[in-house]
Amino acid sequence: MKNFNLYIVGLLLFLFSCSKNDEIITDQNGTNQEITDDLQLSIEFLDGPHTGKHIFKEIKDDIQSNIDGDLNTDYTSFEFKNIENETNLILNNFRRSIEGELIIGKLNSKQFTNGCGSLFFRDTDNKFSYKEIRADFNGCTPTEILELSSWEKEVVYNKRKVKAQFEETIKMKIINDDNSSFEINTTIKVSFIAEQKKLIL
Repeated sequence: MKNFNLYIVGLLLFLFSCSKNDEIITDQNGTNQEITDDLQLSIEFLDGPHTGKHIFKEIKDDIQSNIDGDLNTDYTSFEFKNIENETNLILNNFRRSIEGELIIGKLNSKQFTNGCGSLFFRDTDNKFSYKEIRADFNGCTPTEILELSSWEKEVVYNKRKVKAQFEETIKMKIINDDNSSFEINTTIKVSFIAEQKKLIL
């Protein structure tokens, strides 16, 4: 009886393993590797109030904090919300848009009225001398896709991790506490690991 129970347990584990493997989908570009690093956004500012390199991650147990991307009809969009670095500096919003579906290599950025992306800081805790920082990515340089993990099937969408980088010229508008403002044209160096989602149709 004991051997029979062990046989049943082994069979169930085997079937469970097979079912999990079925949920891994190799995409049309043949990418089938895993990205084990945490979701994160690295930005190096060459000028402005936050000059230097910052690594932002999702805030634990905050459902409004995310590092996500979506596949639209003719472009891929990434939007990261309410993420923080090791000093608790919060980046309220970061956007980047890329033409078409992602493949490994350098891809053209998708241009809209204000450029190919943006970022936004709001100093809600009055830690700095500014109220807000807004920046548009007006250089629209290519985005290099470094790695793509396999698609994993969820209930209503597939998901995968994306590792990418780009260097961009931006126009940064800084609104101070006294409501005065000024603009800086500068460069940022960006790399990120994000979770991309695609609805199952």
